[in-house]
Amino acid sequence: MDDQRARELAQATAEAMGGEVKISPPSGAECKIHLLGQKVLAFDPQTNHRLHLKSHLNHPLVRERYFFVFPLSLWNQLCGAIGVERFDPQLVILENVLAESCDQAGAAGFWKSEWILCDVLRRSSPGPLNAADARAQGWKTNQKQLNELSRVTDGRLDRFAKIARGYAGWLLTNRQFLDEHDQLLERWADMIQRWGLKYLGILLPTGMLLPQQDPTTDSKWAEYKAEFESFLVRWRLQSLTAPYLPIPLRPLLGGEFPASVLPQVNRAGGTFALPDTFPVGSRDGLQDMLTEAIQRPKESEHLDEWLQIVSRDNPARKPIAQFERLLQLQHYWRIVHHRHANAIWRKLKDVKEVFARFLEAKPETIHRDLLLLTKRLGKGWVDRGAGSPFGPF
Repeated sequence: MDDQRARELAQATAEAMGGEVKISPPSGAECKIHLLGQKVLAFDPQTNHRLHLKSHLNHPLVRERYFFVFPLSLWNQLCGAIGVERFDPQLVILENVLAESCDQAGAAGFWKSEWILCDVLRRSSPGPLNAADARAQGWKTNQKQLNELSRVTDGRLDRFAKIARGYAGWLLTNRQFLDEHDQLLERWADMIQRWGLKYLGILLPTGMLLPQQDPTTDSKWAEYKAEFESFLVRWRLQSLTAPYLPIPLRPLLGGEFPASVLPQVNRAGGTFALPDTFPVGSRDGLQDMLTEAIQRPKESEHLDEWLQIVSRDNPARKPIAQFERLLQLQHYWRIVHHRHANAIWRKLKDVKEVFARFLEAKPETIHRDLLLLTKRLGKGWVDRGAGSPFGPF
């Protein structure tokens, strides 16, 4: 990085952070930027809480809006492939700091200074199970047994997670879903601006929130909640964690599950209980019973394409993996186009190669995926959601 570029980034940092910036040129041709004696991006994850982010969360693109963040690895690859000098220096600082914060939290972005947690898009690792901790809790086990338990549990949960990610990707490449989604966002823009979407699809305990933080005190809340929850049920969603980030319903097999999801579960499929005093039927027999119990043809025509993909008559289910990839591709592709259109001008080949590495696919696969998105959603699909007062695009 040349001296002039380093000084521009230093100035952007000073304006963003409100602190003293020192530039110390090394013996070579590059300049290193330090903030109060430390590298600009040297944030200790253990102390990188939201106090350090305050000035960045007040940025006009972030404050009072939904703001999606790149994974730090993807952002670094974009800068390396395209050239950091092509990006707005203030946005470089903003992207770096917020990406690092969200990587630590496993978050997809921010809403009014709060992390947006979305496990279908960004998953945080719980870390390995520790035998010493388990014994402290009264478990009689060793590390080998814990590792095997973790392996089996992760394998079972990941099967559900892959289908959930694929279904979310299918929804976000489905014009009917997106049109209904956008109509709701437009109709309820003022309520989303005030309350967001995090209280929808859950039961709000009476008296647990301060009056100014309690959405149930709003005269429009009941209608707002009812319309969105009908939408959640219709599209088999647990919640809408942010605009364009649906969280699909998943099997609830833990024996007990939260009462807050009962309305969605009962109306989208059914609640099934198998007492432990009864034997489990044969695999095929039980599958037939479950299929017959939840089939409601007249209420699920809009899901026909997806239901064919997950049908028992389609054991390969190859499209699930493609829609899982499309979930991430369309999400981050729109972010880079909305926030950095000038930087990527005439650099789309490089951008496709970066996305191919990030998604562990071939560049020609990413090219075909983008053609599919255009076919399914139309030429202007990248611009959907642009200009909304509450974000995220």
